[in-house]
Amino acid sequence: MSPAVQERLATILANQAEMADNLRCVGLILEHLADDRDIDSTEGSKAWLGVGYIARQIERMYVGAIETLEDMERLEKDLPKGAAQ
Repeated sequence: MSPAVQERLATILANQAEMADNLRCVGLILEHLADDRDIDSTEGSKAWLGVGYIARQIERMYVGAIETLEDMERLEKDLPKGAAQ
């Protein structure tokens, strides 16, 4: 595998680790909301804004990972035969 492809793969793996961490945070926020039934509307609104923000960040990272995979495929096609190994 070429250094360029290895670098792209490392980026994808880092993005996946970040997505997993963000999903854990979303789970904690939702758990807090489920456990705290008597929160006031202001605190609840802030918590839901946080969930929305994290969800948008996860979506951005997912799209970035897909774009990176597409870039990897293009790089592999552009490499001379046997150079990807």
